[in-house]
Amino acid sequence: MFIIKRKYNLSLYFFRLFIFIVFCSGQVILLGNECNSIVIKTTSQQCRCISFLAVQNGHSYCNVTWDLGDGYQFTQAGVYTYTHCYAQPGYYSVSIYVDCPGGDCATAITVYAPPDNINANFDYDSYCEDSCTQFTNLSTGDYNDLIWGFGNGASSTDSNPCHPYSSAGFYDLQLIVFDTSGCADTINQLINVVDSPTAAYTLPDTVCLSDTFAFFDISTSPTSVISDWFWDFGDNTGTSLQQNPSYAYNAFGKFSIMLMVTDTNACVDTVFDTLRVLNMPNADFNFLSLCEDSCTQFNKIYNGDQSFISWDFGDGSGSFDIAPCHVYTAPGLYNVILNIENTPLCSAF
Repeated sequence: MFIIKRKYNLSLYFFRLFIFIVFCSGQVILLGNECNSIVIKTTSQQCRCISFLAVQNGHSYCNVTWDLGDGYQFTQAGVYTYTHCYAQPGYYSVSIYVDCPGGDCATAITVYAPPDNINANFDYDSYCEDSCTQFTNLSTGDYNDLIWGFGNGASSTDSNPCHPYSSAGFYDLQLIVFDTSGCADTINQLINVVDSPTAAYTLPDTVCLSDTFAFFDISTSPTSVISDWFWDFGDNTGTSLQQNPSYAYNAFGKFSIMLMVTDTNACVDTVFDTLRVLNMPNADFNFLSLCEDSCTQFNKIYNGDQSFISWDFGDGSGSFDIAPCHVYTAPGLYNVILNIENTPLCSAF
């Protein structure tokens, strides 16, 4: 609506006021003189947040009334700049009425607040302490940028980041996506990172070749129950899904044993340890004399590691020497036994 004041010379001086009402798009009504001394400009726009600048010539202190076209109005002296964020997309007629000491003035412009055709969304596949949680971006729309906030001070601009949490607890995860118009959409989700299990087992330091022995699981889970076990015995052959398996090695050497446990929260932990498998000794010997009342010299034929040697000369006597010399006091047949051990577990006769 424009109000036009016109002055006429009559016998008595008075002002006659004519009021013209014009309904504009968006039902915006301007009260005041239509003039060119004030102009509204948009200085910046980010999605539906638009910054306005009103430029006026000739006056510096006026009461300014803004009508943003969506039902929001305010009046304040000297406010010539304002930023307004529209809740809904669409076209809006923005008007300004300036009441100055020398007169009043009004003008209007039409602005467009675009829709945000983007939708932030994501999924994740793990929520276990000390494991890398894989986040999958499921956002839709024509977005060109994004940022993740993991709730522990860390962030990422990767599309599908993998982020580890060093301690259990609740974390407020946030994903923000942006389009080329500056529109943004945000999703927040509270995730509960749970304690992971601790994989552990017992085994001897050393075992003998071909001996069958048991592995004992002593794994724990503070918030769940361990449901799955996977053993790798390190010889490129043996594996097991049992909790406490038994196994025999067919080769000697050092082997890296792996145990991976999974609890009912799908959290995983893995532990490694080294096992030494010793070769079985092959005991043999020779002797130099078979005469009564003379010293028969016995010599072992074994060059491997040994921790214990014992001789049984078959006449009720024996020796722990490596190469003993024994005197038989009577002729006859004697069953001589050489016992060699490379550990207390592995021995040969």
